[in-house]
Amino acid sequence: MAASLEIPSRCAIWFGQPQAAERGALAAAGWQLRCVSPAPAMAIGLRGRDHLVAIVDLRHLDADAVQLLLPWIERHHHLPWLAVLPPGLGSAPPAWGPLLRACRDQFALPLELHDLLSAMQRQSEGDDALPHMVRESGNLPALIGDSTALLSVRASLHKFAPVDLPVLVTGETGTGKELAAQALHALSGRAGKPFLAINCGAIPANLVQSELFGHERGAFTGAAQRRIGLFESAHGGTVFLDEVGDLPADAQTSLLRVLQEGTLERVGSNQPLRVDVRVLAATHVELEQAVAQGHFRRDLYYRLNVLRLPMPALRERGSDVLLLAEHFLRGFRQRHPGRARGFD
Repeated sequence: MAASLEIPSRCAIWFGQPQAAERGALAAAGWQLRCVSPAPAMAIGLRGRDHLVAIVDLRHLDADAVQLLLPWIERHHHLPWLAVLPPGLGSAPPAWGPLLRACRDQFALPLELHDLLSAMQRQSEGDDALPHMVRESGNLPALIGDSTALLSVRASLHKFAPVDLPVLVTGETGTGKELAAQALHALSGRAGKPFLAINCGAIPANLVQSELFGHERGAFTGAAQRRIGLFESAHGGTVFLDEVGDLPADAQTSLLRVLQEGTLERVGSNQPLRVDVRVLAATHVELEQAVAQGHFRRDLYYRLNVLRLPMPALRERGSDVLLLAEHFLRGFRQRHPGRARGFD
């Protein structure tokens, strides 16, 4: 399958040592983090496709380290610079003056991560070359929550989305597997193309091939005209196969061909058609067990399981329960005004 458009990376160069919560929040918002300790021979490789924000963490830098930074700041004055200030700072030492004047935003402790991320987002939006889908990707509003488990999911979404390979999304029913697939598509180079989803377990076994790969007129009783299948309709975009473990054997073979060769044949035809799609798949069952029992092709499993995204259950998401409850309550009140006030 053809590779998708390359998406520039958003990279934060952090001079100092960010805390674990700060690392997690930046990763979840789609920022690659490069931590640097100022040194006399400091050299930082800057890739041309990266969109950079530099953060000076003055909680951990002494006056000597600040002096080492100044020449580097002068050479890279075009970068957006942000500063994180130490707690209880009444007035900045004189040696910090040139550094702080170079910083567009300054953040005092306690550090509000939302404010820091918003400032970083603003600086990225100033670059016209940065794709709209990357600028808008930080919050992923459909995936509500700020638990450690969900931050990890967001970080994986940003990591996997630009890589044009299959992703197997796993998790219990109701954990948001299709929402994750939609986010992967929205953050990828295929975002402007179709995203088509289908529940493999909801299609009658005798119609799966036709639904996925199409059929020619007269291919079987009732086939009065040619039908374009899901994969052809999604050309250039993304196909999401929910409950992929329920695919019958013949459809598994056809899907393997799409993944291996990028071609398909409509039912009733022997003419291969080339399709350019990214395949995302989801399952709530253990495909490894299905493979061991002979219900699922081992080679297809390995083709689908190139990248794996486990979705956490609600019981693993702590305070996200309240955030989700409030979100659903707001939606209910919009549809049914005056019927619900809140939770006791």
